[in-house]
Amino acid sequence: MKFVPKYLKETEDISRGDQRWTTLLKNALSVVITIGILYLLLGWMADLTASFLPDSWEAKAFSWYLIGETTEKQEPQKVNEIFDKLITHASLRKLPYTVQIIPGDKANAFAFPGGRVLITQTLLDSVESDIGIAMVLGHELGHHQYRHCLKRLGRGLFYSFVLSVMGNMGQKEILQKPLQLAELRYGRDQEIEADEFGLRLVYSVYQETSGATDFFEFVVRGEGKDRSRWLSFLRTHPYTPDRIERLKKLVSEMEK
Repeated sequence: MKFVPKYLKETEDISRGDQRWTTLLKNALSVVITIGILYLLLGWMADLTASFLPDSWEAKAFSWYLIGETTEKQEPQKVNEIFDKLITHASLRKLPYTVQIIPGDKANAFAFPGGRVLITQTLLDSVESDIGIAMVLGHELGHHQYRHCLKRLGRGLFYSFVLSVMGNMGQKEILQKPLQLAELRYGRDQEIEADEFGLRLVYSVYQETSGATDFFEFVVRGEGKDRSRWLSFLRTHPYTPDRIERLKKLVSEMEK
């Protein structure tokens, strides 16, 4: 029997794989689940490590970190007096707390591992009341109290390692943006936690809260219409008017 080949009129293009919506949805869900598991697992590992690090180890590990430049104005005495009142509170972790005023164009304050707090001269120029300054310092002490500095450092190291591995596999972009957005939410939660701790600390030390929201109200005036609530998910800090309302609500609860 003679074989007669049959020629296809059309060829099937299989180079694109299975493009059915169910397959695409399944793949997308797999990526989302993988990212979620990685985020939770790595974050949990970093937070757990930070939570069990002894205060003495943290103080020693970061004692080398120094800021050279300081402001030339005379506010340090006033700031130091307020800071010294706050750090004597029995609830604080046993760290060698220090405060330093630094130059800066923006009103800002920072907490660094080991008990260091930095505050810009611009912020001090924008907040007149002692309670307002105490609230800013108390907020940064809240970051130390909840080990936010260490947790962010640990999470950053874990995520950098994973992203470098994924980069070698050509898959870095898949994880990078979702992890960044998740960390922004994590950072906003830390800010809220530090706000509440700072306010409770100020109230415990001074027995008053009048002026505690001075800095946040200054921020609102500076932002004007440039800041909207729906864009807050792209920022490291919560929507400022919401922070003010939350603090006022907490004040009313504490003063009952």
